[in-house]
Amino acid sequence: MEVMKKQIHAKELDRIDLVEFLNTIIKIGNTYIDVQEEIEDWDCIVQFKLEDSDSFWIETNKTRFSFTLGNVPNPNLELSLPKIKLFKIFLKLIDLKREYVTGKLKVKGNLEDLARLGYVIEIIYEELEELLK
Repeated sequence: MEVMKKQIHAKELDRIDLVEFLNTIIKIGNTYIDVQEEIEDWDCIVQFKLEDSDSFWIETNKTRFSFTLGNVPNPNLELSLPKIKLFKIFLKLIDLKREYVTGKLKVKGNLEDLARLGYVIEIIYEELEELLK
């Protein structure tokens, strides 16, 4: 976490380890009550197709998050983007909804799930921000 924290503060997002970052996001999702309350009735699989790194998917199931590297057939939502943009979205340097509306983010699937993902990311960021202090 310390190395990732230094990379984020130095704005060296291209050097962040994807798996370490995802483990941190999943830990926040599985630990903080605000996140768990938001996903308790949202069973969803979100596929992230990264243009320049390993693809992965995140699954919400009741109040639990998990991630798996690779691709999953028939996700509820699929986002195609570069890894750096993924980090910027989760670090609130760019807005997920704005990226979609302006056509800078390729999305397939249910737009309600996209809106919910955006809200979950906001809650996760609040907790992540505390960890990065």
